Amino acid sequence: MPDEILLCDRSGRVIIQNNQVIASVAFEAVFIEVAVHVSETPVNRVVRDGIMTLPDKKGSFQALKHVTVHTVSAKHDVVTQSCPVKITHIVKLKSLTAKEKDVQLELKRQMEEAGFDEVFIDGMGNVIGRIGTGNKILAIDGHMDTVDLGSPRNWSFDPLGGEIKDGFVHGRGSVDQKGGPAAFVTAGRILRELGFDRDITVYFTGTVMEEDCDGLCWKYIIEEDKIRPDLVLLTEPTNLGLYRGQRGRMEMDVHFYGRSSHGSAPERGVNAIYMASRAALEIEKLNERLAPDDFLGKGSITVTEVISQSPSLCAVSDYARIHLDRRLTTGETSESAVKEIEEIVSGMNAKVELPAYLEKAYTGLEYGMDKYYPTWKVDVDHEGVQTGIKAFTGLFGKTPVVDKWTFSTNGIMSCGIYGIPTIGFGPGNEVLAHAPDEKVPVSDLVAASAANLLGLAVQDIDEEKSQIAHGETVRETANMISFLSDYIGIRDDIFLGEGNKYMREVGAALDEGYEKGVLPVRPGIVNLQCDMDHPTQSMADLMHLQNVYGSLEKLKGKKLVMSWAYSPSYGKPMSVPQGIIALMSRFGMNIELAFPEGYNLIPEIVELAGNNALASGGSFSISHSIEDAMRGADIIYPKSWAPFHIMQLRTELLKRADRSGLKELEQECLANNAKFKNWEFDDDKLKLTRNGSALYMHCLPADISGVSCERGEVSAAAFERYRIETYREAGFKPYVIAAMMLTNKFENPGDILSGIMQRNRRRVGY
Repeated sequence: MPDEILLCDRSGRVIIQNNQVIASVAFEAVFIEVAVHVSETPVNRVVRDGIMTLPDKKGSFQALKHVTVHTVSAKHDVVTQSCPVKITHIVKLKSLTAKEKDVQLELKRQMEEAGFDEVFIDGMGNVIGRIGTGNKILAIDGHMDTVDLGSPRNWSFDPLGGEIKDGFVHGRGSVDQKGGPAAFVTAGRILRELGFDRDITVYFTGTVMEEDCDGLCWKYIIEEDKIRPDLVLLTEPTNLGLYRGQRGRMEMDVHFYGRSSHGSAPERGVNAIYMASRAALEIEKLNERLAPDDFLGKGSITVTEVISQSPSLCAVSDYARIHLDRRLTTGETSESAVKEIEEIVSGMNAKVELPAYLEKAYTGLEYGMDKYYPTWKVDVDHEGVQTGIKAFTGLFGKTPVVDKWTFSTNGIMSCGIYGIPTIGFGPGNEVLAHAPDEKVPVSDLVAASAANLLGLAVQDIDEEKSQIAHGETVRETANMISFLSDYIGIRDDIFLGEGNKYMREVGAALDEGYEKGVLPVRPGIVNLQCDMDHPTQSMADLMHLQNVYGSLEKLKGKKLVMSWAYSPSYGKPMSVPQGIIALMSRFGMNIELAFPEGYNLIPEIVELAGNNALASGGSFSISHSIEDAMRGADIIYPKSWAPFHIMQLRTELLKRADRSGLKELEQECLANNAKFKNWEFDDDKLKLTRNGSALYMHCLPADISGVSCERGEVSAAAFERYRIETYREAGFKPYVIAAMMLTNKFENPGDILSGIMQRNRRRVGY
């Protein structure tokens, strides 16, 4: 299934799915629409207890009464396909602070390609894109610099690989915070294609040097570029929550001046290290007594560096310096924080300084500020926050989590210094920021679309959200989640021999729970993908073929090639090809399964496909040449999978949590895959098919050569030829899931649907 968030039903209704990066695209597009109602009333800054606070209800926004949240039109379900790829491109480009040139040029290219009205790089190196020319100004910001990689030993994948795998984009900066800019480029593209004509100017800012000096980029944008928005939306990671503030921070240097003497007679000197040590111990105590704040939390202080010097290693130190990291909460300012340290070192020959940041940007510009980053928060009732809540609720049908960041952001400048209303909404979990194995989720839950069609609510549960880690059994889990549930969708495709078995165990537990009176109803189970089959995908593919050829009867005699294709990843499940050959062989088609020697599927399923073909009047054959298989084909389905024997070994390693063994297996398999890079579907292989125009199919996302990977399953030119067709193919999947739910619930679903059609009543919300 593709990584889209905007999926439309057949009447054009846009259905929003529960994703991270792609959800940000949707939120930003809708937020811009709602933010059109921003008033031109100037901001009134209020400083109370040393914290910049924006007034509630009477700031820069009017009440949002009778505001309609607009979603994008049906054709834009395809726009967000490119978003994960955009992240991949920029994650691959290393972009440490003041070394962002390459990634900035790539971001500028993406904005220009998306059709922004204006795109430029300012004197500091910020990429600024503009859409619209209205009086009200909205800025959507994301910084492009990242911290360094750290030790390679701590990463289980290439930190600059940008690989899209298992529903995540992997790599440094994917969370903090290149996912945000990738999302806002796609949101901008949506706006342009909608013919955006609102009375608003939207600036999209890919900013620099944030990791070393938060807000410096926005000081330049406001003071030098003369861009002062009415509202700023930060795309730092919020895990799709709505954030409205953060603790401030500052840095301090404390210098201690002693007097040197020979190391054999230390009593003759004054040891600067001892002074620094006594001060450090008092600073540790200070941290414990700092006052808390109900929303932002407690301030903190810690020593992060100690430096000393002496005439020699045989002499008493005559100078020492400690560097302090101070986090500020409500009521704490740079002045009060400095005073606290001055009181600690009083009586010592010491001086407390607030250091300045003055570094060259990659453009060569020297631009700086004091290392004081003030606390800020926007009142929850402020119209800026309410605008965000309005957009989120209208889009996703629920109220967002409204919270704050634990780290610092560019909001210290936009709101903390300049008093511009600032809120945050971005993909990714902030706990992964600066950490090894950084990754941001993009995989979608197609079941959410199907549930939406039937008016159901969706709860997403995995191991982390259940009690499995605490010893809960399959029977307990199945019953505990089923008291008020009508359906359970399960995806378990990693452990060979376990996924389908697990689903059946859940089913048996539900049968028992219902029979014993524990459960009021017996929930239906939808197999969203297991180790043996991917029924929702294969049936969606069958619906697509029925739509293309006119009927299922017309599939008889068609040649369908289910072919292995090269991929730079090794562990792709076998369930898609197995589901295809097992289902399509039931309709009189001539199925040819093509793969290199050794890339076998589960033998029992291959045997089943052969028996099905014989019973339906079709045929089933196996080929080890992709070119031979393609000759005369009507339908081709090039898709990578891991060999049966590899999946068996991988399952044993996973069960043992043998990380090194898995790494060795991966390297071995990737090396073997590389022998078959010619198993790529391209224009030359298309020419071998019937009339050179076979129907290309894929479950998506495909590994596209030169786009999502260097070399993959399909060439960029071949995929582009069929791109829209694969989106149509994908669009059937939520209807398959909805049909499964409906047929499970009602004995005669056809009669019920006919009755609904005859009543001719529009669904609420359409």
